[in-house]
Amino acid sequence: MVNSKIQAAEENLIHVYNRFPIALDHGEGMYLYDTEGKEYLDFAAGFAVSGLGYDNKELNQALKDQIDKLYHTSNLYFHESCGEAAKELNRISGMDRVFFTNSGGEANEGALKAARRYAYTKKTGRYEFIAMQNSFHGRSFGAVSVTGHDSYREPFEPVVPGVRFAEFNDLDSVKALVNDKTCAIILEPLQGEGGNQSCNTGIYGRNP
Repeated sequence: MVNSKIQAAEENLIHVYNRFPIALDHGEGMYLYDTEGKEYLDFAAGFAVSGLGYDNKELNQALKDQIDKLYHTSNLYFHESCGEAAKELNRISGMDRVFFTNSGGEANEGALKAARRYAYTKKTGRYEFIAMQNSFHGRSFGAVSVTGHDSYREPFEPVVPGVRFAEFNDLDSVKALVNDKTCAIILEPLQGEGGNQSCNTGIYGRNP
């Protein structure tokens, strides 16, 4: 019998991901539960989005309080919480300023643009990026251009020019690619989608 939730998604969403036949319903702590009541131990945390676990009461209440107060504004205005959040992130990270984005892909787009803008401002003529084989940086155009999987890039070629790929954990292979056009080097401390290089879901299930 086909799960109605899965069927609705298959019939109404553009096919972007190869999904596993699991329809998730809710989560508690480090566990997820599907619509059949099966329990899964989650090692992916929504690709690092749900690192505090599911049904975290403190987080849930903070989100509810903010939604009741102010749901969304554009970046044309200052926001009461935005500056305080940025200040705390700078304190924790040791950085001077922070740039809020909606996703990892958007964060990488911002980083690539910042590197190119710096090279442009300094009139260096540099524009090339060095990325790593087997890397994953997102599905936006710039991010997929520096993603080290042919199968991700080829359907969208020609992608952003000037990207060269080195071997992860091999500094000599990186040095061999550096030249007078190198603008920046992009790499993940943990490679792959959430550190996952296989087609594994990152969740492991057991029947209730």
